[in-house]
Amino acid sequence: MPGTRTPEDTVRSFYLLIDRGSYEQAWEMSVEPNWKGVSFVPYKDEVVAGSSPNITWTGKEEFSRRLEMELGVNGIWLRLHDVEAETLGESENTVDPLLEVLSPEAVYLVRATGTLLGACTIFGWDKDLRVVRIDGEYRVFLEGTKAAKSFFYQSWFSNIEKIGTLRPGGS
Repeated sequence: MPGTRTPEDTVRSFYLLIDRGSYEQAWEMSVEPNWKGVSFVPYKDEVVAGSSPNITWTGKEEFSRRLEMELGVNGIWLRLHDVEAETLGESENTVDPLLEVLSPEAVYLVRATGTLLGACTIFGWDKDLRVVRIDGEYRVFLEGTKAAKSFFYQSWFSNIEKIGTLRPGGS
């Protein structure tokens, strides 16, 4: 595990911990607003930023329980490989009102890339994430949003593209 010495290491560790099902450890290196203010949001519901006037944050138990339901115990429904991260630069803290609430020392934009193994299919993906430094520690800033009929973790991946199949003769 790369650890949290740099923004890149923090992003790589976050994804690898999710893959292993170490959800409590992944929570420790992330921060996520809870826009609904409840511990459970149904699959069919959409969650949009700013949908609650009071800012609350996703707790460890809530985060872990949600991922156990979405990805299974020990991350059995997700298989990530070759997770890489690159810092694209430092950004202003004042761009997002939530970041003002957190009062980070710095905010970095980090691009994560990797491969995702599905049922006999290999997919490539990437995601631009913000990493905040608070009290000298780096944390992945998650949006806390999701589309209707989707899971929260799905918002942590974008540009998912089929690379190939693992079966001979597959298309």
